[in-house]
Amino acid sequence: MGHEIDGSVLVTRREGKSRFRRQILEDWGRTCYLCGAQPEHLTLDHLVPRRRGGETSRHNLAPACAPCNRRKGCADLWEHWCGSPSWNLERAVKLISWLRATAAED
Repeated sequence: MGHEIDGSVLVTRREGKSRFRRQILEDWGRTCYLCGAQPEHLTLDHLVPRRRGGETSRHNLAPACAPCNRRKGCADLWEHWCGSPSWNLERAVKLISWLRATAAED
């Protein structure tokens, strides 16, 4: 069983991933960043898809409902979203703030 350090506490790899995911979901109010829905289950979407070199890191992940995550796929976030009926200025501002804040943490 793998372990990792979360802060100053040694936790299992599974618990570390769970905390990482839970924190991102809570930071977004368990809301899809693309459409604003609050379904019971949210995925974590890579803002810059892994296929395009995106990392699995806090600043490159945001919660998305499964339909939005599937529709976006590996498309460029802004090209996909800005032409979409679900585009919303308030969520766009929140996303930009999220990107700035999490980039500053790195």
